Amino acid sequence: MAQAKICVGKKRRRCKTIQLKSGAFPQGAFSSIERLLKVARRMVRRDGYATTIRRLNLLRVWNKSRNPTLARRCERVMERLKAEHEG
Repeated sequence: MAQAKICVGKKRRRCKTIQLKSGAFPQGAFSSIERLLKVARRMVRRDGYATTIRRLNLLRVWNKSRNPTLARRCERVMERLKAEHEG
């Protein structure tokens, strides 16, 4: 397991260390939105909706400035999963 530090807050920043599960996403899962969505749907069935969204959100926040394309892909996949699971 890898560790990462996420800092949140606008006025008073609080940083917390989180554990990242390595190998949660298979090789090549981030090559396209369709592939990432397919992997995310499988993760929802296996681990649950909340856990999958949490993982995608961590990737989105972590890669916001490092890899903006990947961050936007994660955001779009999260929006599509939300639309599927709303009704």
